[in-house]
Amino acid sequence: MTINRSMVCVVGAAALASCGTMRSYDGPQKAPGEIATLVVIHPDFTIGKVFISNVDHSYDLRDVSMRKSIELLPGHHVIAVGHANSSVSCALTFEALAGKTYAVLSWEGYGAIDHYRGQTWGAFLREVSQAEGQSGKVTDMTLRPGKDIECAFLPDHR
Repeated sequence: MTINRSMVCVVGAAALASCGTMRSYDGPQKAPGEIATLVVIHPDFTIGKVFISNVDHSYDLRDVSMRKSIELLPGHHVIAVGHANSSVSCALTFEALAGKTYAVLSWEGYGAIDHYRGQTWGAFLREVSQAEGQSGKVTDMTLRPGKDIECAFLPDHR
């Protein structure tokens, strides 16, 4: 299976209004109620630093940036997340539901060392409203333990 990298611009109240949507499945585009949508939402100070490096261990999506989205089929997914200033990646594992929007949110410590192998950055996954996914803005950017899915850091691949 290959990722459809064609630019898709969908106009309508029920669809994400951003150009640059990527599909992680083959075949024709599915209706919004049949797929889950994944977006990256950055706090202002990390814009362009955190990126999705692959979906389900097979898609190189390094050009996914803020305000772009990835269409996923419902089911189990593993999303690898990287940071421009680190050789270490982390993985988000979750069950995507049709019609839902999920956001990869990130943080940076600016010198504060996190409990994950000394990393000064991290990411987590949260179900967000379609409006938050479209706007790229989430009011509360802090990790909510027990509600958000934390990114598990992967071995260093230097």
